[in-house]
Amino acid sequence: MAVTTLQRKIDNIPSKIEITQFHKRLVELFEALNVTSEECKRFVNIFNTVQESQRFFKQQENYLKEIDQSYKQCKHKKEKEALLANLLNVLAILDKNVKSSSDSL
Repeated sequence: MAVTTLQRKIDNIPSKIEITQFHKRLVELFEALNVTSEECKRFVNIFNTVQESQRFFKQQENYLKEIDQSYKQCKHKKEKEALLANLLNVLAILDKNVKSSSDSL
């Protein structure tokens, strides 16, 4: 009885070949997990970029709508010229900000 119990315990211990195979499979699974993780990170970055682009385009659309409404509200030539001057000032400020931010990079 004791011999049978000891024989079962010995049989339950994996051999070096089994341990090596287990280790190889574990390394393969870990590498597959890393590849999947990198792919997931890439897709998340793409998704975030698309979301950010959509937000910027929506913001630009709103600006254009505001400009259009302001232009339609202008009845006289002087009002339209004032609107144009304001828009040119805003564009100059934006251009200055873009240049300063790109210089700081």
